[in-house]
Amino acid sequence: MADLISMIVLLGYVFASALHIIYILKRHDKLPETANLIIGVSFLLHSVAIVLKFISHGQIPAMTPGESMAFFSWAIIGTLLFINQRFKLYILGALITPIAASFMFAAAFIPPARAITYSSIMESAWLTIHITAAFTGNGFFAAAFCAGVMYLIQESYIKKKQTGYLSKRLPSLSTLDKINDISLKAGFPFLTIGLITGFIYAKMVWHSYFRWDPKEILSILSWIFYTILLHERITVGWQGRRPAIMAIAGFILVLFTFLGVNYLFTGHHKF
Repeated sequence: MADLISMIVLLGYVFASALHIIYILKRHDKLPETANLIIGVSFLLHSVAIVLKFISHGQIPAMTPGESMAFFSWAIIGTLLFINQRFKLYILGALITPIAASFMFAAAFIPPARAITYSSIMESAWLTIHITAAFTGNGFFAAAFCAGVMYLIQESYIKKKQTGYLSKRLPSLSTLDKINDISLKAGFPFLTIGLITGFIYAKMVWHSYFRWDPKEILSILSWIFYTILLHERITVGWQGRRPAIMAIAGFILVLFTFLGVNYLFTGHHKF
């Protein structure tokens, strides 16, 4: 049942992505709202699938490459819905939804690197909080990434004193900068909680808070990167282009931490 629901969710995300693309190419004011409604329904179904798998396995379904990609997709869409509710700005979904759909597609069709043997050490509240918080934080960083990309595109139009079909659909620079700021400030606490609970879980299982695992190292580097970015935003007052570029770079680091470690390195996080 959960697998069937996941396929429906994938179709929903793909269809919503298509509506956003059509809106960009040929303006139709109702399309983003329709896409957001489809995204909301698909997200609810996605949540049901996650709960069903949680009940089936006894632990959070993020232990295989497919499960982790699907869970990341869920976190990204949840972030998008939060941003849409806050700003009533559905165009951001034109970038975020295809990213989530891509992860769902990979989860459905890319075979896992290896089978996972579920065990009692995975039935830990610390592990559940660790994974949920980390992915939620990364979901907000995905929103910051998309806002940063849109900011640079809109800024380019303004500098060239050009107006086109895309510039008319994009929000103002101040709105995109605010989305970037809020996404970073919302994602950072989740990333911090994810790291802390991960260290606690590692201590319980391996009797050491830190084991120089590649993903542990890169996660700390990501935390330091976003700490610097937030510090400069809050204390120095960074706005505009510089934090937009850093948000893009930060999410690239997040993606490498998520995907690169699983397929390029060995360690406790190689699912």
